[in-house]
Amino acid sequence: MKKTLRQYQVEDLAFMINNPRILNRSEPATGKTGSACAYAEYVWKYEEGATIFVQPKSIIRKNVDELLAFTSGFVPEDIFVWDPKKVSKLTRAPKVIMTTADSLTRHWGLMKTITAKPVKLIVGDEWHLYYSTDDSKRTRFFYSVMKEVPRLLAMTGTAIRGRMDSAYPIIQLIEPRYYGTYQRFIAEHAIISPWDGEIIGWTNHAKLGKILLQHGINRTFAECYGKESKCLIPVHIEMTKQQARFYEEFHEKAMLELHDEDILTASSEGVAVIRCRQLLAHPEHMLISGWKTETNAKDQWLLDEIVGQYECGLVFATLKPEQNRIRAVLEREGLRVAMINGDVSMNKRAEIDAKFQRGEIDWIVASPATAGVGFNWQRASVVVFTSPSYMDDEIVQAYRRAIRGVRETPLPIYLPQYSGTVEDRILEIVEEKSKLASKVDPSREPLTGLRAR
Repeated sequence: MKKTLRQYQVEDLAFMINNPRILNRSEPATGKTGSACAYAEYVWKYEEGATIFVQPKSIIRKNVDELLAFTSGFVPEDIFVWDPKKVSKLTRAPKVIMTTADSLTRHWGLMKTITAKPVKLIVGDEWHLYYSTDDSKRTRFFYSVMKEVPRLLAMTGTAIRGRMDSAYPIIQLIEPRYYGTYQRFIAEHAIISPWDGEIIGWTNHAKLGKILLQHGINRTFAECYGKESKCLIPVHIEMTKQQARFYEEFHEKAMLELHDEDILTASSEGVAVIRCRQLLAHPEHMLISGWKTETNAKDQWLLDEIVGQYECGLVFATLKPEQNRIRAVLEREGLRVAMINGDVSMNKRAEIDAKFQRGEIDWIVASPATAGVGFNWQRASVVVFTSPSYMDDEIVQAYRRAIRGVRETPLPIYLPQYSGTVEDRILEIVEEKSKLASKVDPSREPLTGLRAR
């Protein structure tokens, strides 16, 4: 079925045409993909250029459908979902290549030789997933590629991930003259400790915000649909006695580790933090001598307070053993359950998505990192985060899979947590990251109210 751009998407398209390299950092579910598809058609029709569309593997199928729905000049034969084994079997040169960042990194040399016209546009959907630091291999690859490609549309609702310098790579791609080097960026924005030379904070937020505003599109959810219809509900959960007894062994060291900058940015986790998270999320998999149960306090809360009250919903859990256990707990209750995580194939994810929308599945247990993009789960009547992610964007993107437009009733979002544990500090870190991003972009409401009091 063909789709038509809304007025603000038409305006966004005009901005893209007039600004060859931009960042569309509009919030999730605001229609970034539709205008991107129209942009690819414009580049083909008026600049005789092909497009490489980069996205997570899980949403390639959806984006192919969107590309065909929002354009009139493309047919399925014009679009090649990248598979190096099928290149020799192509009967016509593609106008658009749909691929992942990993495949682009490995096969860029081949991709640019098989398109019907020279590659003149790279679209990156969920751009924040494709780079980390200025000196990372992936970031350096994109620096090199964009010396050959005149147009870039990077799309992400998360320009800043934890640290302010996470925005540097995209600024360098869009307009390198602002800073020139990473060292210059640090000199202008980092607060350096006089004792050890480490970064202890960030400053000059307004300058960075002005740059992002000048070279980007920034639609808020409220601007497109009205105020977000949700209700965050933190819930205090008491650990079982045996869970608390084993947890205490690692607690003090874990809290110290969580004040480390590396932990704060989620680039690594201390040993004690990992052990504590495992004890809270899936103690049954830790081979603890004397452990007697396959469930924990959150499982019982989920059964008592959520399953009986709501018809269908999403349960987000960070760790795989936890996901597997929750799925088993729900299935034992006779519920129709599916799971989406990194072990589930792209085709299977699409199948689960469709079944949930049709009402053939009532509960999805998912990793927020995997299921936070590309799905439309408006049918959900509740969202639960049984274990906290470090990343504020993962939380927001995950629950917005269930909002996506106007809801008649607010979406309840439950955050059960073992208060007085590392979960408190992790949620505090999430709020700190969100507040930092809001300082750069005051239009973004910071994510607060996550912790049970």
